[in-house]
Amino acid sequence: MNNLWFLVGSSLKKKIKSKWFIGINLVIFLLIFFTFHMSDIIMVFGGDYKEERKIVVLDKAFVYPKFEELMKKEESFDITYPISYLSSSLEEALQLVRKDSSVILVEILRDEHHYIKSTIYSSSNVATITKTAINNTLNTIKKEIAISELGLSEEVLSKIYDEVPLNYQLLDFDSNETREDTSNVIVSVVVLVFIMISFFIIIHLVQMVGAEINDEKTNKTMEIIISDVPPKIHFLSKLLSSMFFNMIQVGLFGVYGFVSTITRSSQTNSSFIYEILNTVMTKEVVQSIVSILPVLVVFFIITLLTYAMLSAILASVTTNIDDFQQLQTPLMLLVSLGLYLSIFAMIFEGSFLVKAFSYVPLLSFMLSPTLYFLNQISMTSLILSMIVSIVFMFLVYHFGIRIYQMGILNYSGDHLWSKMWKALKNRD
Repeated sequence: MNNLWFLVGSSLKKKIKSKWFIGINLVIFLLIFFTFHMSDIIMVFGGDYKEERKIVVLDKAFVYPKFEELMKKEESFDITYPISYLSSSLEEALQLVRKDSSVILVEILRDEHHYIKSTIYSSSNVATITKTAINNTLNTIKKEIAISELGLSEEVLSKIYDEVPLNYQLLDFDSNETREDTSNVIVSVVVLVFIMISFFIIIHLVQMVGAEINDEKTNKTMEIIISDVPPKIHFLSKLLSSMFFNMIQVGLFGVYGFVSTITRSSQTNSSFIYEILNTVMTKEVVQSIVSILPVLVVFFIITLLTYAMLSAILASVTTNIDDFQQLQTPLMLLVSLGLYLSIFAMIFEGSFLVKAFSYVPLLSFMLSPTLYFLNQISMTSLILSMIVSIVFMFLVYHFGIRIYQMGILNYSGDHLWSKMWKALKNRD
């Protein structure tokens, strides 16, 4: 046991203390930070959209006071719109635009069919942000004119444009109660967050385990290690060290994302993020996720261990990294298949084939929780799927360790399949 934890610690130190680990994590942090602060960073360097454009209004519809008021509300990203009223003919106004390229002329006229119509004149390109602000303002003015002329109140108009309130209630005839159907919200969280993160963790784990074992075989350090510790101990140390390292890396990603989120400026921040959290983190959603969380964690660990074992076994029988890259392709396809099936489960509800795949080890972890949250399988089915994965994991270890013991010191690709078959039949 001491040898096991010594190898685990040595492997972790080798990964974490390397210059590559520090350098790559620095790059990852900067990329995440830049992604979260992209709008802030772009604004620092400015651009055409921040050049001050003076807006002059040729108002023939008598809406200038409202136009000026609404345009002030449209100011964002540190952009201001100096607005002035112009009481002259269109020809005189166009002369002003010709003389000054920073001037934007907005002509507003009454219209029989659309209440108002408008034309924007400029001698240079108008930024999209500015055009959007003017468009929003004119549409709001049109709405208010329509309300006034039709005699409609704001309350009535709001009711007309509001979406139909549509709730889903799941009936439980045993308890004579109803509950809100939050399955779509939960599945969005599970698939887009938990399962997607798990997908990348598994891929990274498979590649890491195989690369490390191939590296030790290539530089001949494997012979020194195996001469001191049994292959079983070496096998377990690779699994544990790689899983611990992945957990550390995921934790660092979480820290990077948290720091990047809380350091965003208040102006361009977070209403979007908070809106998502308010939508997702309802009482029903939180209760559903918390109730299944222990099962998900165990299921996740079982799946990680199984993929790590298969990666280590495949790496042990190869003699170079190129051979391992070919052998790991089926594992990559299995991970991808599990992800796609979990997405298809939301589209093809009730499919017998999809439900059948939820019991297949290596696929079930990504598929079963999705089906559970879609109310297509029960908690019993979910736990049964996990038990099947646990049994499969022990079978992989029981038979795979025999191949690992044979292959770890094998440096020849000749008669490889017969050697593996012989190792499987070996009970020692």
